Amino acid sequence: MRQKKSNKQPDQSQIDEAEKQIREYSRAVKFTVTEYSFEFLVQKLKMGRYYVPGYQRHLIWTPLTQSKFIESVFMALPIPFIFFWQNEDGRLEIVDGSQRLRTIRDFMDDKIVLKGLESIPAANGLKYTDL
Repeated sequence: MRQKKSNKQPDQSQIDEAEKQIREYSRAVKFTVTEYSFEFLVQKLKMGRYYVPGYQRHLIWTPLTQSKFIESVFMALPIPFIFFWQNEDGRLEIVDGSQRLRTIRDFMDDKIVLKGLESIPAANGLKYTDL
């Protein structure tokens, strides 16, 4: 059932309170930005220190999409951050970036043979250990 739109405008006290709550909450969230090598990230994933939670989708990238991502890494294009959340037992849940991290893991495990590369076509048909 759809809600009716309200024509009521918020009053200034509501706006002020909302802004106050936003400021307070944004100060309460703690985060750090750290750079790690792919080798380090993959090792931690294999050791179970990082894990993909059940609500995350399975690895759905096609082999072509995975190859294109690896090509972008070779080209030193910016890669979005991988976001983790630390749970009670100290392990880090992958909140965002599981497709990227699992693709890197699979490439380093020689499970991906590159294909469809346009910018670096000489790498087509190669695996991690070939390079």
